[in-house]
Amino acid sequence: MMATGSGTTRRPLRALAALAAAAALAAMLAAAAAPAATITWTGGAADKLWSSAGNWSGAPANQDIRFENAGTSGTAGVVTSIVDATTTINSLHFRNYADHTVDPNSNYHTVQVNNGVTLNVTSYLRVGDSGNSRTTWTRIEGAGSLNVNVPAGNIDVDYNGTYWQYHPSELDLSGLASFTANVAQLRLGPSNPYASISPYATLRLSPDSSITADAVVVSGGQHNYGYLYLNEDTTIHTDTISVAQGGYRRGYIYFASGLTDPALEIRGKVGGSSRADLLIADGASGKGTMATVDFTGGAVDALLGHVAIAVTDGGTQGWEVDADATLTLADGVIDANTVVIGQAVPTTNNGRSANGTLNINGGTFRAGTLTLGDFQAGAGAVGSYGVRATVNLAGGTLQVGTLRGGDEAGATPTRTFNWSAGTIQNAAGADATITDEVTLVLKTAGAHSFNADADRTITVESVVKDDTGAAGLTKLGDGTLRLNAANTYRG
Repeated sequence: MMATGSGTTRRPLRALAALAAAAALAAMLAAAAAPAATITWTGGAADKLWSSAGNWSGAPANQDIRFENAGTSGTAGVVTSIVDATTTINSLHFRNYADHTVDPNSNYHTVQVNNGVTLNVTSYLRVGDSGNSRTTWTRIEGAGSLNVNVPAGNIDVDYNGTYWQYHPSELDLSGLASFTANVAQLRLGPSNPYASISPYATLRLSPDSSITADAVVVSGGQHNYGYLYLNEDTTIHTDTISVAQGGYRRGYIYFASGLTDPALEIRGKVGGSSRADLLIADGASGKGTMATVDFTGGAVDALLGHVAIAVTDGGTQGWEVDADATLTLADGVIDANTVVIGQAVPTTNNGRSANGTLNINGGTFRAGTLTLGDFQAGAGAVGSYGVRATVNLAGGTLQVGTLRGGDEAGATPTRTFNWSAGTIQNAAGADATITDEVTLVLKTAGAHSFNADADRTITVESVVKDDTGAAGLTKLGDGTLRLNAANTYRG
């Protein structure tokens, strides 16, 4: 009887336990399915701590966090809130603003992330909003880390406002120990490419920054100015880096000033030996698009697929130059499959013009195929400025498989190769050919060297021209150098 009674007693207990487990699971699923609430920083507790409930309109964990004008400072760099414990939130949106027509230097938010603490963002990060005559300045600093892990979301520094308004927005991470991002896109400029004219979007990276993204877009909106400042140790793994792509955009990438030994790694999104495309003022449409990627001051380790420097599809705006772009290497290695400098592509528009420049001041620039001045069939009438392509080799090494001129369908591009110093070498494991459309102009009396690897041949069909009357030319390496044109040089 005791056994029977015990069994009878266990059944309702088990049923109750099962009901409790089901209720707990249902509660968990409901919590997971519930949309995040919008929680705003108020600063009401006056201690600036994220862990103090009095500083928020509700509990911030796993919610959509907004920073508006409450709790801001009138002085840049004054800490306005402190992340004092590792925290995970859904989204982080800085909507604080100052009216630049009244006092643009006000309403700053500076978030401090303490040592050993990580701020995790799982949906999106945005600095800026919508509205006219507004500026948004935000800084995240401290010995901690910011981790934005949003594979399907974005990081946006932007402002969407009315045409011809001044809308600067800036996210400054230069005082933060570590920044990691895994996002769909990192975008500097309006998310709506036609929403705003004259916004300035700036991102200053952390000394230790790692970015994984489908695309990095610097200047993504009409009449937008985008600035990306690299820091000590920057890793960018992305399929595409687009700098001022489209009509009337201005995009700039630099190393920040005052760094000790900065380095940049660029790969495709999956890392390893994958390659990223670098598009600099690519796809301009007659509206004065300008872009500069200047790696002076840091060492570069970049594996690139296609590099485009000043590509235009024309337009009817009457600008002298549709696309004006420059890429500069001073240290490290850029290894690209294909590079085109100055290109007009097929379009129904007229008056296209492009001006592209590659500066090699040091390091090694490798290109399987380097094309200067490409005016494609169907590109229409050329603009008054034409299509121009310039390479300035002032130091380091240009390793190339083929250095050639592009198409000349309806117009002849202007191609310039200024050789002040440095070396031209065949690409590893391959011969090199320089076609007759590209004259090599010796600009100084200094050293100019061809370096042909053993069992390899460098064939130069173009003229090597001494522009000084005293320029020298040196052959290095155990391979073969063939100069097939009527040249003027010493050496």
